[in-house]
Amino acid sequence: MKMEEVEREVIKPATPSTNDRLQLSLLDLMNSPANVPVIFFYETDDEDVAPEIISVKLKSSLSQTLSRFYPLAGRR
Repeated sequence: MKMEEVEREVIKPATPSTNDRLQLSLLDLMNSPANVPVIFFYETDDEDVAPEIISVKLKSSLSQTLSRFYPLAGRR
C-alpha cells in the first residue's frame, strides 16, 4: 500500500496534564524505550463519510486519549 504524507500536525492533550512526577518501576528502568511503528487500517462500512470528518474525529480521539495517558503526550 502506498501512502503519501499530506500534512503534519501536533495534537495536544484535551486537558492540561498534571505536574506530578511519575515513578517508574524497576522493570521500566531496566527496559530501553521501544518504538513500534505500526499502523492499523480498517475498512469502513459507511462510504459516505468524508475523509475530513474522519480526520477530525481521529484528532479529537487522540487528544482525549493523551489526556488519560499523559506520559505518552510528551515530545522527544
